[in-house]
Amino acid sequence: MFGEWASRAIQDIERKFGPHDEDRLLRITGLVRHFISNPDYADLRDHAEGTQQTLPHPLVGDLASQLVAQPGDTIEDRWNHLMDDLDFQQYTDSGVYLQSWAKYTEEKHGFPGVTTSWGDQG
Repeated sequence: MFGEWASRAIQDIERKFGPHDEDRLLRITGLVRHFISNPDYADLRDHAEGTQQTLPHPLVGDLASQLVAQPGDTIEDRWNHLMDDLDFQQYTDSGVYLQSWAKYTEEKHGFPGVTTSWGDQG
């Protein structure tokens, strides 16, 4: 299920934003899967279910449209604004915000390269 979803999500994002490095987009779809399967995000899943959403709605729905609706110059900025709109960081001690792609690749972080804040990413 998630393999097909990730493939569709990547294609949709590229249709709406233009070509991106596949690893960059896989990082985003991989993070959605991470939210669903990692025990560190159990409180986030409980919050989403308690609000009549099943995680990761709206993330698995039409992720590309959700990202288009957000402000930002990069896909990571748009993701981080979406996390703010969904108030996801409030419900987990683990990070939900993506580091900038440049910082992520420069520091050679392991997956997923998330942080608990994103205002000072540079």
